[in-house]
Amino acid sequence: MKQPYFLTRFIAAVYLFFLGWSLWELTDRASGTGGVLGIFSIGWTYALSVYYLVALILLVFLIWMLISPSSFLTFLRDNVERALQVLGLARWVLVLGLFSIPLLLFLGNWKEYFELPVFRQIVFITTGLLSGLMIPDREKRIGERLVLGLFLTTFVYLIVIKAASVVDYPFSLTWSEGNRFWDYSLIFAKSRYLLDSNFSLPTYIAPGRHGLWGLIFLFPNVSIQIVRLWDLIVWVVPGLLLGWALFSTRLDSSLLRRLIMILWVFLYLWQGPIYSPLLLSALLLVVMYSPQKLLRSAAGAMLACFYAGFSRWTWFVAPAIWVVLLDLFSTDPVRRWFDFWLRSRRALVLGGAGLLGGGAAWLGMRILIPRDEAIYATAMQQDFLQYRLWESATNDLGIVNSLLLAALPLLLLLILVYVRTKPKVDWLFVATMTVALAAMISIGLIASIKIGGGNNLHNLDMFLVTLVLLAMLFYPTWRRLLPDQPILQVLTLLIILIPVWFVSRSGKLPNIKPQAAVEGALTVIGQEVERAAQEGEVLFIDQRQLLTFSEVPRVLLVEEYELKDLMNQAMRRNQAYFEKFYDDLENHRFSLIISDPLPIIYKGSETIFGEENDLWVEQVSVPILQYYEPVQEFKGLGIWLLAPIDPAAP
Repeated sequence: MKQPYFLTRFIAAVYLFFLGWSLWELTDRASGTGGVLGIFSIGWTYALSVYYLVALILLVFLIWMLISPSSFLTFLRDNVERALQVLGLARWVLVLGLFSIPLLLFLGNWKEYFELPVFRQIVFITTGLLSGLMIPDREKRIGERLVLGLFLTTFVYLIVIKAASVVDYPFSLTWSEGNRFWDYSLIFAKSRYLLDSNFSLPTYIAPGRHGLWGLIFLFPNVSIQIVRLWDLIVWVVPGLLLGWALFSTRLDSSLLRRLIMILWVFLYLWQGPIYSPLLLSALLLVVMYSPQKLLRSAAGAMLACFYAGFSRWTWFVAPAIWVVLLDLFSTDPVRRWFDFWLRSRRALVLGGAGLLGGGAAWLGMRILIPRDEAIYATAMQQDFLQYRLWESATNDLGIVNSLLLAALPLLLLLILVYVRTKPKVDWLFVATMTVALAAMISIGLIASIKIGGGNNLHNLDMFLVTLVLLAMLFYPTWRRLLPDQPILQVLTLLIILIPVWFVSRSGKLPNIKPQAAVEGALTVIGQEVERAAQEGEVLFIDQRQLLTFSEVPRVLLVEEYELKDLMNQAMRRNQAYFEKFYDDLENHRFSLIISDPLPIIYKGSETIFGEENDLWVEQVSVPILQYYEPVQEFKGLGIWLLAPIDPAAP
């Protein structure tokens, strides 16, 4: 096996370029802050001195990597490793300490200084690589340890940010978070609410998705903190399990390599991020598929499509496509046209079984949650904002650029692996794969430019999962070719770094208000709800979790006019829906409304989700404020209490 000197030199050259960029970036940020040298403040002078010293040390090593990569790698493998072995278990203390550096710098009191994008990445990647160097390994696999350290640093950073929201804070931490908890509780915990006889599950409920997050409500009296913990588990564990299922049988016994591939799958799919039900559908399919067991594979395809379709109507066909690709890749190809039927019949059986499962999911949805119109009607009647394909206030990269970054290196690598080895796949597999990827990209892009979308890649979920499945299929050939193919090494480097960049480029902790302010607001809201319930109905447009977790007195639940549903109908401009809403407002049906703030501010496309805001203002805020007025405004908490306007008042 050849030594990866090309890759070593390439990494050193790129690192040198960005290190210099980060020095310029930080120096420019410090300029004009004080009087040292007529330019820098005292604090910035110390900070710059430390960073320039660190950069100088890095410069020495990077030049060494460029000039003599062989001696540099030998130095790491022998001298550095020998020195680290003296530390014993203390190496893990150093690993944990290095994990904490991005957390302290990017989320702590100094976070404003680390908003410089290149400087931020240099700090993040350097600490990740150093943490990997500290990981003990008897076989001295330096390269694999560096990658594992980078992935672990990224994973820990992500988990800490998510775990910071696992608190008993009673109000929503993000837009609609609390109402989503209300959604999740409806399948298994309707007893938490006072319901009238006409109650039915909202038509936007998807049993597969809402039921998964709602499983935690099977435990009586579960708290909001535990529900948030379950939310974290649901977001994280399926991606890790899918990584294990995909690569556990395709790797040797190396624990390092297994961990690397599991974390890569997780981080790659987090670029969406991909909703867990789709990942669980893929997991079910991969675990149950076997080239030697047709019935078992068909059952897996059927169950995977059923659960996917039961979770989101656009997903029902994805597992059927995946099982066809798996089977065409795993069975012997034929080269003659008249053998087409022999080649495709197994795949057709498996794909057909999957479509039967997806069709059963659609039928089950119509029976459990009947609706007056097609399940896709709302989505088809909303505006399409093509400009969100490109850089905008809603997405600083744009959907197209984000997708190219996330997917193009892996897609090119898969093409090169196929072309350079001519593996045992025929035109039928290539044609099926091409049509599937093209269809999934088209569906994802259309969904992304629909109003309400465009801020991330989650609508490209089927496409991204398909790429990961293909990576699993081509992995043995990919790994065999990697040492001798510089272009594959560069693409692999990008496949490693880009998911890390997606995670590390941002991140913030939740804005939790002081306990005294929270308790005071809960007291006032509870009193107002109890008083208003004696006079009429109380409408929770927002903050419905206050009912779910008994933070306010138990009152009759008004099912209609929930925040997300109102927003969805506003984006659809559903006049029939809003005529009833406006009649209820005009007739003062509600004695009290709990809502997010309703300022009359039009924003336009120059702000994040500006069009959504303007439709909300036009169809929700203005009509409400025509008949209701705020009687309490908890500005720091994002809550308004509104009461009917007295027509006799001046």
